[in-house]
Amino acid sequence: MRIFEDIINIIFPKVCCGCNNSLAKNEELICFECRSKIPKTKFETNDKNELVSRFYGKLEIEHGSSFLYFHKSGLTQKVLHTIKYESMPELGELFGRWYGHELLKHNIEEKVDFIIPVPLHPRKEKIRGYNQSYFIAKGISEVTKIPINNELLVRIHYLSSQTQQTKEQRWKS
Repeated sequence: MRIFEDIINIIFPKVCCGCNNSLAKNEELICFECRSKIPKTKFETNDKNELVSRFYGKLEIEHGSSFLYFHKSGLTQKVLHTIKYESMPELGELFGRWYGHELLKHNIEEKVDFIIPVPLHPRKEKIRGYNQSYFIAKGISEVTKIPINNELLVRIHYLSSQTQQTKEQRWKS
């Protein structure tokens, strides 16, 4: 069986979603070098982090966190675009599991009742085939054992792509 897998890998080599280099046998979807370059926020270590500050006065939240910094044309953008537009929900789950392990170091399971994926409008989900935030949440839930609640937040309005909008325009929509 292992020989068959090796032959398949020669014909169809597995490549890193970050740099497109061939993956080693013990690497999953993203190589160790790219994994080490991923810009983590470490917001889970501080209740008064940059994300919470951005919501101050706009939304009442007890705690806010995010896993990665986003830089245009950076590694995070490449990975997120791969998850979102190249039908790779398994990459979303992998990143969710990585983040879940970080969250467990800070006893997040004692502070959080549910993981709530940001919903897509049903029409957009049908076009895309899946909701990428659900698969990230699934990975986090798998590690932390915090249940996913897919029904607390509902997308009512169909919105066009927000990629060309400013921060203020995205916040209003």
